Amino acid sequence: YLTGTAGPAILADYADLDISDSIFTNISMKVMLPVHSRLRIVNNIMNNIGEGINADSCTGIIGTNQLSNIIGDSDAIDLDFAWAGAGADYVLLEGNVLSYSPHPNADGIDIGTAKTIVRNNVISYMGDKGISIGESTGYAEIRNNIIHHCVLGIAIKDGSDPVIANCTIVDCTNGIRGYIKYGPLGGAGSVSNSIIWNCTTSIWLDASSDIAAGYCDIQGGWTGENNINVDPLFADAANADFRLLMSSPCISAGTNQPWMSGATDAAVNPR
Repeated sequence: YLTGTAGPAILADYADLDISDSIFTNISMKVMLPVHSRLRIVNNIMNNIGEGINADSCTGIIGTNQLSNIIGDSDAIDLDFAWAGAGADYVLLEGNVLSYSPHPNADGIDIGTAKTIVRNNVISYMGDKGISIGESTGYAEIRNNIIHHCVLGIAIKDGSDPVIANCTIVDCTNGIRGYIKYGPLGGAGSVSNSIIWNCTTSIWLDASSDIAAGYCDIQGGWTGENNINVDPLFADAANADFRLLMSSPCISAGTNQPWMSGATDAAVNPR
């Protein structure tokens, strides 16, 4: 348990960093700043903090952490630069709950050039993006995430080309936005088996961006294979329960994908 320090609370370089079952509160700057390190950061609680985890050129897992009430111009999890060492070359972000970062530049997850798999996370009330994918990210796989009440649900920028599947994006200004930030390319990628609902604009693309969507429920409609535009019938959206009622038109309206064998959904139920 660590409280009341300026931070970084944990600084690591070329380390095997294993942080679990810990509580960090009232830390005004970064909680963790690992660089060139192998990570296992799991089951931690971070509350009333600056940036939670800023991993630079790392590999490993950041999972089942709870980060909330993030202060100032800070992201909950920020991944900068790709791992260049031996072994697995990606960071897995899985099962994290990230909430309440009101600053207009604050993201839930900010991915730079790091190769990343983002799955089974719940991200809410971010002043900027739920998930930001930019700087020609090497590879980003975004699946089984719930994103709600953010300004941008998922932002895709600057030549990034993520695979987005089985995500629910609700109550955002833009559900998905593709654009140039630093140039010269916009956003690309594919979206499948996803719901984008009750956003001011479901998908917004600048002239340099192109996103293919199929087997999705997108409010306002979107051209693509087997897309629909009908109320998904959430169990209780007002209380952030985005499970589907048995009468939902989204049930059995998706397409099977190879990774689904043995996979679980955001509630850890078999798919």
